[in-house]
Amino acid sequence: MEKSKILVCCHKKAEVYSDDIYTPIHVGKALHPNLNLGFMTDNIGENISEKNDSFCELTAQYWAWKNLRCKYIGLCHYRRYFSETFDKDSLDEILANFDIILASPVYVGKSIFSFWEESLVNEDIHIFYQYMIARFPHLKEEIDNFFIHGVRYSPCNMFVCDKRLFDDFASWQFSILFDLEKIIKLSSYSRPRRIFGYLAEGLLPFYASLNHLKIKFYPLVDFPNGKIILNNESYGQIFRNKIRIYMASKNTYKMPDDIKVSLNNAGVFDKIKLLVEKYNVSDF
Repeated sequence: MEKSKILVCCHKKAEVYSDDIYTPIHVGKALHPNLNLGFMTDNIGENISEKNDSFCELTAQYWAWKNLRCKYIGLCHYRRYFSETFDKDSLDEILANFDIILASPVYVGKSIFSFWEESLVNEDIHIFYQYMIARFPHLKEEIDNFFIHGVRYSPCNMFVCDKRLFDDFASWQFSILFDLEKIIKLSSYSRPRRIFGYLAEGLLPFYASLNHLKIKFYPLVDFPNGKIILNNESYGQIFRNKIRIYMASKNTYKMPDDIKVSLNNAGVFDKIKLLVEKYNVSDF
């Protein structure tokens, strides 16, 4: 069994960092069979490579969940890395004291839910919320605190953690996303079509919060040992974000009437009810 593996997701020819731990993986290979990047691919073994248009880097996550045996597992991107370049010794030291490594949280300027509403398709975000409170009614307060009141989260689906912890998370995450895939109609446009990748950016830190994981945060850089910090905030932004946290704490969830009619006419509420019937409400 390998000690550590950090997958570096890549979908096109580019400069990609690699060493004994950092391992480039060509994501969405099933959609581009004639493109050869010279890397390991996400379409071997048990995989969802063909879903890459909507699941983004999650096709690498799924591949790692189903096919890798290692002590530590992580994920980054060919143009996004943690500011620390990890090796065997540093991972042993960090993960002896923390449960998971995540990207430093970014503020989205409003609640996560509102940010998604403005950035994606409104109906999709309301479907997500309705599904979550139907499947986890006992966690409604936590769901609201994170998605309705929360204004920041760790972006890019990047992490490093023990493989056993990751397997538990992946089982939970993909059970949610595969259910939502049965309801959400994919857009023909590339940005909103990546809906499941966007939702997962919220699910990963939400899972960490729910499980009270000890998190080690690192800012993101464009390349290992890079000097440019991605998503860096000015002092003015930090001050404004404190105000936004207060304002978002007053938020309440309300579904607009037109969206309610739209989802009802599409049978979405009945579909959600049927999907969550297979779960015990205490499942997590």
